[in-house]
Amino acid sequence: MIDFIAAISLVLLSILLPVKWAFSLSLASSYSLFYYTFADVSTIMFVLLFLRIVFKNGIIMALRNRLFQNHGLLVGLSILSLIWASQTYVGISIVFAQLKVLIIAIVSLQIIREKMDVKFVVYGAVAGVFYICFCIIGWKFGLFGVSSSEYQGNIDKYGRLLIQYFFPGRITPINSNTWASLAALSSILGAVYYFYILPKPKKIIKFFILMLVLMVTLITADLGSRTELFTIICGIIILYKSILPRRFYAYLAGILLVLNSGLVSFDNVIQFLPGVGEIYQSRLVESIEGEEPRMFIWLTGFNMAVDNFVTGVGIGNAGVRFKDYMVISFENDRMAMHNSFLTHFAELGIFGLIIFIRGMYLWQKPIIYSKGTKALFVIISLNILLNAFAHSFELENYFIAIIYSVHAYFLLEMKEGNELGTQV
Repeated sequence: MIDFIAAISLVLLSILLPVKWAFSLSLASSYSLFYYTFADVSTIMFVLLFLRIVFKNGIIMALRNRLFQNHGLLVGLSILSLIWASQTYVGISIVFAQLKVLIIAIVSLQIIREKMDVKFVVYGAVAGVFYICFCIIGWKFGLFGVSSSEYQGNIDKYGRLLIQYFFPGRITPINSNTWASLAALSSILGAVYYFYILPKPKKIIKFFILMLVLMVTLITADLGSRTELFTIICGIIILYKSILPRRFYAYLAGILLVLNSGLVSFDNVIQFLPGVGEIYQSRLVESIEGEEPRMFIWLTGFNMAVDNFVTGVGIGNAGVRFKDYMVISFENDRMAMHNSFLTHFAELGIFGLIIFIRGMYLWQKPIIYSKGTKALFVIISLNILLNAFAHSFELENYFIAIIYSVHAYFLLEMKEGNELGTQV
C-alpha cells in the first residue's frame, strides 16, 4: 500500500510541478528502486512530461537535433532487424525500450532552453546520489529490510555488493554497476556545476561538494565497481587540475612522493574502504591477471558480430544467441554483452555500430570545436565511454536524460561562443 501511494504521489507531482522541477524529480526517481505497482514509475513521469511539452511548446527543436535524428535512425534499423531476428518477441521488447528513451531524449533537449537550466539536471542527479548513499549506508547498518549480516554475507559471497540479490522479487532490480556509475557521474556533475557554472558560489558549498565526492568514492568502492572507482578518481584529478592549476603539480608530486616512500601502501589504503579489503584486492588481482569474466563475454560477442557482420543477429537477440558462440562454459548461457559497442555490432551489424559511434561523436561535437567547459566535457565523456566499454547505458532513463541535457548545454555554449566571436 505504501508503495502504491508513493508511486501515485510521484506521478501527480510530475503533473503539478513546473516542467523543469518535474524533470528534476523524474531524474532523481529513476536512480532509485522505484519498481512499485507500475513497472517503472520514472518512465511514466517522463512520458507525462513529454505530453506536457508537446501541448505547450511542441517538439520541433528536438526533432531538428542531429544527435536525436541519428538516434532515430538507430531505432529504425532496430525495427528492420526484427525481420531476421530468431526471437522477434525479445526484439520487440527492446524496441519499446528504445522508443521510451527517445521520449526521454526529447524531454531532456527541450528542458535546456538557457545555460543555467542545467541546474535542474544537477538537482535531479545529486538527489539521486543521496538516495544511493542513503540506501547503501542504511543496509550496511541493518536498515530497510536488509540485516547487516545479510549485507556482509552478500559481499563475502560475490566479492562485491550486488544490490539486486537483496530484492529478488522486484521486476527489474537495479544493478550495482549501474548505481556505481550513476554515483560517480552525478557527484562529479554536481562538483563541475559548482566550480564552473554557478555564477556566485558560496564557500560553504565547496566543503559540501568535496564531502559528497568523498562519500561517493567510498560508496563506489563498497559497490565493488572498479571501472567507476577509476572514473571518479580521474574526475577528481581533472577538477583539481582545473581549480588549482598552480598548486596542482606540487600536490601531485607530494602524493607520489608519499606513496613511493613506502609510508602508505595499497594494503594500507584498502583497509579504509567500507567493504572487505581482501575481497576488493582479489578482484583487482583477477582483473590484472586476465581472469576477468568480461573478457570472455566480449570475445564471445566479437565472434558473434564477425559471424553476422552485415546484418547482426537482430535487435535483442545477442543474449539469445550467446550460447552458440561461447568461448568458455558459463553458468548462464544467456548473457548480456556488457559493452555497448559490441551489443550494437552483434545485433545490428556493422551499420548499427557505425550509427552508434556516430551518435557518440555528435554528442561530443559541439564542445570539441569550441573553447567551452573542457573539464565538464572530459569528465562526463570519460564516464559515458567507460560505461559503453564495461557495461551499457543506451536503454537507461538516467543516462539518456543526462547525455541529452548536457548535449543541449554544449549547443548553447557553442552558440554563445560563436556569437561572441562574431561580435569581436
